[in-house]
Amino acid sequence: MNNSSKYQKIASGIFITASALLLAGCPSVASVIPSFLPSLVPSVNYNTLSLTNPNQIQCYPGGWFSSEYCAIPINRFVAISSHYASPYESNQLINFTSQYQSFVFDRLDESQILESLNVVFIKQYPSADKFAKLPTAVQSLYIKMKEEYIGSHQFQKQMETYIYLYALSTIDYANQICSESANSISAPDSQQRALYKVFSMMFTNDVLHHVALNVTGKYKNEVELYNKVYDAIIDLNPYQLANMAQMTYSNVYNNKPRMIESDFYTTGTSFGEIGSFSCNTSGTMWQRFGYPYFGSNVAGLPYYVNFINKDNFSKYDDDEIPVQ
Repeated sequence: MNNSSKYQKIASGIFITASALLLAGCPSVASVIPSFLPSLVPSVNYNTLSLTNPNQIQCYPGGWFSSEYCAIPINRFVAISSHYASPYESNQLINFTSQYQSFVFDRLDESQILESLNVVFIKQYPSADKFAKLPTAVQSLYIKMKEEYIGSHQFQKQMETYIYLYALSTIDYANQICSESANSISAPDSQQRALYKVFSMMFTNDVLHHVALNVTGKYKNEVELYNKVYDAIIDLNPYQLANMAQMTYSNVYNNKPRMIESDFYTTGTSFGEIGSFSCNTSGTMWQRFGYPYFGSNVAGLPYYVNFINKDNFSKYDDDEIPVQ
């Protein structure tokens, strides 16, 4: 059987199985995002797909009964899209620690901290173009925060909102590669960044593990999938998120080596029983028992989500254009 026939059979089989779930229960999202340029998911050569690589994007050509679509692990999709979903331009874990000398999820229940964060929230409210790229669920959070929660001093709602926003910032940090300048960071700051890097990868894994099965099915396009994934994250119980963040960080801290040297940014550093972590210009890596736990530059488990991948080229007129 040649590759073309094989992938058409795979596509037809998966479509028949998935058709019963097609957009079942999924909201109809009229996104305000005009488009992602370039596409979040790169083009794929069908003839070079690896069905055994858990980080591989798999695209299937359309047939008589199925549309062309791509299947992508949710962790890979989030690795590509998390920067759009986080409203912040910088690592909020580090920023909070620099200002308050503590872990952010430990102090979001303090009204004085919330008041200070509110000032920054209003000052750094996203511009129209950045706001449009945020997931619809995050846009809704921002609007409610600005128009309701802050003005009426609803501290409980403010806390819940910041839990979500810091969770998204943590997920984004988990997927950021490290710059070459990381080796020049002062020792205490370098150790803190390493701790937060390991924490963010473990936290992200647990979040994606929990929401992945809630976003299976096939979506009309990448934007609909994007909104659904982050809507599922924002729909999580905020107090469970905060408690998980605290316990995860405690686990990382208790397993940290006595000294985290600059090797963290090249060969990696062992965090005891939870594995060895490294962070460099090619991505992040978590290894357990000598084997990659997730792969490069991703955090999560390989649960696949699907979206229709339209063939834009085929819709254009192929009539000969005469020379004038």
